[in-house]
Amino acid sequence: MEPFAPEQPSTALERAPEDMLADLERLADAAELKVEISSAAVRERYEKELRPKLDEMRVLVAQESPVAKNALEDTIVLFREWLITAGARVVPAEPSE
Repeated sequence: MEPFAPEQPSTALERAPEDMLADLERLADAAELKVEISSAAVRERYEKELRPKLDEMRVLVAQESPVAKNALEDTIVLFREWLITAGARVVPAEPSE
């Protein structure tokens, strides 16, 4: 199983923005772990690019914005790309039974 994959595809039309935000929050948790063990450049990029997008997505979902789903899809991709290309590796936790 790929550790940064959403539990359900983010492109499913019936998915609620709240569910997509939950996927994004899991990616953000992984990003926080990666930031802790990464270089200053990786941390700086996270703080400049990703953290503001996460906050923006939280606001869009809370406001029930009509653009929330599209914005969440883009942000999920952004987080996944960052996690894959950032300098440090995150080892996923063992799956619980």
